[in-house]
Amino acid sequence: MRVQLFFAGRTVAGFSLGALSAGRPDLAGDALRQTVELVVGGSVRAEVNTMLPLEQAVRAHHRVESGATIGKTVLAVS
Repeated sequence: MRVQLFFAGRTVAGFSLGALSAGRPDLAGDALRQTVELVVGGSVRAEVNTMLPLEQAVRAHHRVESGATIGKTVLAVS
């Protein structure tokens, strides 16, 4: 994957809204709005790799903490 990104001139980036809120609360609202606009507009997408029912939250946390996931793990609330 790194080679594909390199030759295509692409970048993978991320940010933590929690960390931004703690360090620069004045920017957090705007950052969240801009992020939602990019997702809704289709420019950015979240890769959902695993969807589990809320009852399996412990399993989901173990998978994320162990590094066994790629993309997002979503807990479905029914």
